[in-house]
Amino acid sequence: MQEKQGYDYSQHYYGRYKKLFRSGYFENSFESYPDNAADNIVDASSPNFNETPHTIIDMRQNSSAKVKVRRSKGKSFVLTVCVLVMCVSILFLSVDFFSSKGIVGELKSVFTFTNDDCVNYYAVNMGTFNTLTEARQLSEAIRVKGAAGYITHSGAYNVLAACYISYNDAKAIADSNAATVFTIRVFKKSRKDFPAKLRDSFDNTVGYEKSVYDTLYSLSNQLDEGDITENECIQSIVELKGRIKAKTDGFMEQSAANSDNFTLEYRVKIIACLAALDNLTNTVLLRPNLLSDVRYTYLMVLNMA
Repeated sequence: MQEKQGYDYSQHYYGRYKKLFRSGYFENSFESYPDNAADNIVDASSPNFNETPHTIIDMRQNSSAKVKVRRSKGKSFVLTVCVLVMCVSILFLSVDFFSSKGIVGELKSVFTFTNDDCVNYYAVNMGTFNTLTEARQLSEAIRVKGAAGYITHSGAYNVLAACYISYNDAKAIADSNAATVFTIRVFKKSRKDFPAKLRDSFDNTVGYEKSVYDTLYSLSNQLDEGDITENECIQSIVELKGRIKAKTDGFMEQSAANSDNFTLEYRVKIIACLAALDNLTNTVLLRPNLLSDVRYTYLMVLNMA
């Protein structure tokens, strides 16, 4: 374009840009420029043009003149939806992958226990009390009649009369005595919980609690029905004690020097079981009746296990 003689084009363009700034023309890109922003533009024809190059820099350093980019709400919503869809897809793919590898099942088995981890026994609960005194009163009353009268404490005091492997058997007895069924869980021990040198001897002890229960349960029924005498019952208990001692002697000897809590706890349970069997064979001891003590003992062994 040919310049008109004597016309100052710098002033012309300056005036045009000044009007555009004030009219909001640049609002879409620069929202926070001050109203006098155009006044800070340096006129190229000014004699001080080369002396004031810092003017524009000062505007950029002004916190009120920072550039703000306006984000489209529609684009933000679409982006959020895409991220959510991607996350859900990754979640489902991960579950599908781990399930196919059996990893989910393995993790679940670590944090939960199933019926394979324990054996359930079902006791007849004759009464539940808030105080031990009340529980003992009922215990003494039913022990005279041949019931175990074993007291457990799990938030309240429960007085147990007898115990069964079958829930239906326990339920039938409980219903006929206006009682309830109390579940006893006997958790299985694992050889990996013991030091390596004790694992073989531990294997020999596995199931000693069940052997005690099975034998004493059978003897209690025979004694209750009059099929055996008390002396015959005691003789059978002596034989039972010998079998349990034979199963546990190796472990007890090898673990004598071990001090880890798991081993010590297992040793205490074995010692208590043998002591209880020894107590049943004590003919000098005064007792209400042998039948009650037999039932009491198998309940004690199960609750210790």
